[in-house]
Amino acid sequence: MIHPYLGYPVVEIVEGGVRLIVPAESLKSSVPPKTPVFYNPMMARSRDIGVLFIKTYRDLPVEGLNVCDALAGSGVRGFRYLIESSRVGHLVSNDINREAVKLISINARINGVSDKVTIENRDANSLLADHASRGERFHIVDIDPFGSPAGYIHNAVMAVRSKGILAATATDTAPTSGVYPRTCLRRYGAISLKTEFYHEVGLRILVGYIARVGLTYDLGLENLLAYREMHYFRCYMKVEPGVHRAEKTLDDIGFILYCRMCIYRRGVSLIDVTEYNDPSRILCPLCGSILSFIGPLWIGRLAEPSLCMSMIEEVEHTSITDRGYAKKLLSSLVCEASMPPTYYTVDQIASKLKVKTPSIEKVKDIIDGEGYRFSRTHFDPKGFKTDMDSSHLIEVLRRRLQ
Repeated sequence: MIHPYLGYPVVEIVEGGVRLIVPAESLKSSVPPKTPVFYNPMMARSRDIGVLFIKTYRDLPVEGLNVCDALAGSGVRGFRYLIESSRVGHLVSNDINREAVKLISINARINGVSDKVTIENRDANSLLADHASRGERFHIVDIDPFGSPAGYIHNAVMAVRSKGILAATATDTAPTSGVYPRTCLRRYGAISLKTEFYHEVGLRILVGYIARVGLTYDLGLENLLAYREMHYFRCYMKVEPGVHRAEKTLDDIGFILYCRMCIYRRGVSLIDVTEYNDPSRILCPLCGSILSFIGPLWIGRLAEPSLCMSMIEEVEHTSITDRGYAKKLLSSLVCEASMPPTYYTVDQIASKLKVKTPSIEKVKDIIDGEGYRFSRTHFDPKGFKTDMDSSHLIEVLRRRLQ
């Protein structure tokens, strides 16, 4: 039906615990149109994870949270935070699109939360900068743009309270994953390279970029949860002021040294890179080729295991759209959290060693037999992680898979 106030066809839906009206076209196209107002039903699972995070993360006040949904669209993400978690006391829902503001206002009334929502029709950077300059910072700032979040991060980190959360989504996965390296260098100040673990490279470049922005303001950022799904990357980072915290963050930023000729790779911190006399000519210890630098990026862990476990426990008590997906993702992140950066794929191993592609289970048995840890990865169904050094892994697999 055409809404009498909005002037375009709308549909009423339920997502999680929220009732919404959204543009009818949003539900008809595989790529939802940005106009008249953007709503992406495929991102419901991302919003599920966000609700679980807010309900379980213990280092935030138990009530009265002040949340900013800076690029709100239909308003669905912010409304889900407000309505599905008793911890949120007030929501600032902002969008530069006037049609979006109209829709947000209607959806606030439908859900009976108009008194808890401040609706803004502003440029997101202007809004965030104003709140930071007035000292009216938020417990949570959520940046969920159509494309790259890079242009919002400086103002976003400054608008987060001490020990608050900056959550960010990036749908421009191709540049950071090595498809468009010049675009990545321009937006994120990092060198990307197409590798078999390119999904992880892209996510780590995003997290590393946000952390580096924080460092310029003497802010430490701790990554609590970061993952990849479908067409986007998503992360949740705690912001803490102070040189000591910033120095601690610096230890988690570095490069991945990667050999294009074999599967050798290793992570190295920014501090350690400065110890090389000629970083441009570091040789692979396996085949003697010059190693490529990927980054700077985040080399710390991608998830806090105890947080993920709490979120898994909360799944059954929350009206999320896909419980199975949430449990599977979070369980995988628990297993991956303690592993070194990067994963391997059985296809790439077979190609480099010139053997028949082994099953994941066979590789697991080999690694377990050597006394090392193994985990699957959410990045790739054919991928796995291990704490075995890559040079040892190659040697063992070459011997056992021939």
